[in-house]
Amino acid sequence: TAVGQQRSVTLADGSVVTLNTSTIVETNMRRSVRDITLRQGEAHFQVAHDRSRPFLVHAGDAVVRAVGTQFEVRLRSDQHVDVVVNEGRVEVRSEVAAEPANAGHGAQVIPRSHLHTLAAGQQLSATGDDYSVVPVSTHRLSSVLAWRDGAVVFDGESLSDAIVEIGRYTDARIIVSDPQVAALRVGGRY
Repeated sequence: TAVGQQRSVTLADGSVVTLNTSTIVETNMRRSVRDITLRQGEAHFQVAHDRSRPFLVHAGDAVVRAVGTQFEVRLRSDQHVDVVVNEGRVEVRSEVAAEPANAGHGAQVIPRSHLHTLAAGQQLSATGDDYSVVPVSTHRLSSVLAWRDGAVVFDGESLSDAIVEIGRYTDARIIVSDPQVAALRVGGRY
């Protein structure tokens, strides 16, 4: 999608992917697995039930596995991925390169793997090797998914953080030069 654009796409298996602003997704639907790669941005997935073909979303270092569920993945950077589940359950696996045990020639770097299971109403935030899973209230879940209705919701964020979020939806640049104004807290549905 382009900056400010949102789009829903129905995949060959019946799953629906809704792309937020400035999002790049690649799909590879095979007989044994449904592979989706989120290269940039944010997408919501409504997965068609098919136990014989896992539905995998690759985003940064994380792989989200779902069967018959609804969830959102936001790739903030290669090292920062957020996953929110609004229906069903997903597994999030990550592989982070570990330090080699032997620094000499031929040293092998063995990836460390993390596995987290999320249910509806939970959010995982992964930043590098740091993973946190927190419950998400119905109100907060509605705010996180508001972009699907063409809205952005703020609840006490600083004006500077709100401007960064709004900046995802427009090519216009907003600059606040006064640090006190940038620190003001904002709230509302826009």
